[in-house]
Amino acid sequence: MNGFPRPEIERFRNKIADLLRRSVSVCLICHPDELDGHGRQEFLERISRVQGAQARVSTVKVHGTFIVDRRWVLTWNSPQDRHCLLVRSPAIVDPMLRLTDAVWESACDLETFVHCHRNRLDEKIPQILQLLGSGCKDEVAAREIGVSVRTYRRYVATLMEKLDAESRFEAGVKATAFGLVKVGDRQRRSPAWLVPASDLAGCR
Repeated sequence: MNGFPRPEIERFRNKIADLLRRSVSVCLICHPDELDGHGRQEFLERISRVQGAQARVSTVKVHGTFIVDRRWVLTWNSPQDRHCLLVRSPAIVDPMLRLTDAVWESACDLETFVHCHRNRLDEKIPQILQLLGSGCKDEVAAREIGVSVRTYRRYVATLMEKLDAESRFEAGVKATAFGLVKVGDRQRRSPAWLVPASDLAGCR
């Protein structure tokens, strides 16, 4: 539900939680770029860990699709278009099921994805802090570390969360205060880091 207003997202989440309380099986597929904002990743982790939902991450974008009992498909184009389509015809539903099943089978388990994402972020923390300190644009920084702009911004958001920082500037200040970067080295191309990136977990 990327792009929908926060109240509508919350209503959707409450409906999902209600289904799980009624022991209805719920499977969710999410694109990695859609894990940002509104606590989406935390929501998926919570309902997976506590309420038994199955969540997977796939780079294949399954736009606005909700499948019920493998018999009905509810689909919509975008939050700007307030219309949706309910499909019951097997001639249309069956191919959509085969496509969704294929995406599901090739998708990564949420827990595995989050674990790998955090490990990859830890490896890139020195570079990210250096790039933040240099003031370069996100597009340039993303190219520098070999990821998409959205992935880079997600890394920065996660790093800010680790540092309990409200802004990128505050993240830089805290990184310096915590000894993650030497003040005199922030503008150099080769950073001098004082502690391992993995130690960030204890910085809050």
